[in-house]
Amino acid sequence: MKIIILFEDEQAISHVFRVSFERMGYTVVQAATRKQATKITEQYQPPIDLLIADMIGRVSTCIRVAGALTSTHPQMAVLFISGLPPAELAHRRLTDSEILSFPRIEFLQKPFLPWLLQEHVRELIGLP
Repeated sequence: MKIIILFEDEQAISHVFRVSFERMGYTVVQAATRKQATKITEQYQPPIDLLIADMIGRVSTCIRVAGALTSTHPQMAVLFISGLPPAELAHRRLTDSEILSFPRIEFLQKPFLPWLLQEHVRELIGLP
């Protein structure tokens, strides 16, 4: 069983992502806040395989959540999603050192087709 935390505060987007991944056989748990995400990682056994975090509007929060979760779950992969161009992320002080501190990380630029998101997930954690 492969478990994904979806760190997304937009209900409509969360629903689409959750349904898509559940159809592929993954277990998806949604978290809208840092506190919820931390609580989920404490409750689930086996450990969480992947954190998918939509960075729009909350870049620093996503970095802190990913940092906190991967520090206690080093096997967890991270997939950041953002509609912001890389230059804007740099402007918001998302540095290479922050990105490189995560053991397994991918970045997916919006907009993207659903199959591309699914492909990134399979590359990061494999099939369920």
